[in-house]
Amino acid sequence: MVSINFDSWLNPGDPDTSILEQLCEDISLKLKCGRESIIRIGNRNSQFDEQSGFFNELIRRRGIESLEIKNYARDVETYIDLLTEEKNNVDDIKGALKTLLNDAKKNKINAEKLRDDFVTFKDDFFQIKFNNIEPVKRSRDNNLFKILKSTFQAFTIVSVFLLSIFYLIYTYGYKWFMIGLVLSLFLFFVPCVIEKNHDNDLEENEATKFLQYVEGIKNKLPAISDNLNILVQFWNQQIHADEQHIRSLESLNANEEIKLPRELGKKVEDIWKEIGDKNINNHRNLNSIITRNSMLG
Repeated sequence: MVSINFDSWLNPGDPDTSILEQLCEDISLKLKCGRESIIRIGNRNSQFDEQSGFFNELIRRRGIESLEIKNYARDVETYIDLLTEEKNNVDDIKGALKTLLNDAKKNKINAEKLRDDFVTFKDDFFQIKFNNIEPVKRSRDNNLFKILKSTFQAFTIVSVFLLSIFYLIYTYGYKWFMIGLVLSLFLFFVPCVIEKNHDNDLEENEATKFLQYVEGIKNKLPAISDNLNILVQFWNQQIHADEQHIRSLESLNANEEIKLPRELGKKVEDIWKEIGDKNINNHRNLNSIITRNSMLG
């Protein structure tokens, strides 16, 4: 009598995709907002842009891992159906198990590579000094616009000023001419000072917001590392279960037929169908998050 332990398939320990999606949505949005802030400051920080691109690529790969879990779950359902719907000889069952085992080993290697790459990304992000964001010189086009604006403003003020001179001298004499001169200078310089202070305040506020985005990202990154560790553990558990099942069949005659209770098989199938559905949705959601937050605007 062969004994196959179904506990590992009843409790597979798959990663929580809802937490992963929340983390990725939050980090991806902060990366987008951070990029927009440094553009508004007038600074193009290439390191922050690069880190944003790296993060999106890593999350895209994590989405592929969810797709692999979906495919594996489908194969588990097929295998359980094979065991419970009809009698099958030991060799056929071992062949199906070895296919599952090879897939689990391949997926474990990919998951470990993704985890290690993410750790490298996280460490690099923590080491980069993002607090030196300073406004840079405005572009030539921007400077030309400001020159034209100032020239037009000066021309307007001077024109009004000259007209005022002639009018005041003609009408009221020299005293009112001096009052008009002071008023004209006031109208010319005060808007310039206000505009300059307003620009400085906006830049300081954007720089503060940018650093807040950076700190928010740093606070979330370790949780994604934990999720990737759980992914590796998940594949370790599948490898252990598949190897255990294969060993349990080694002592049997290759042509011996096996059939397991359908009630137990149905329970396992339902669990893995839910895992598959959850992970295909996660694959789509992660890709949507990346697409949505990669576009500035």
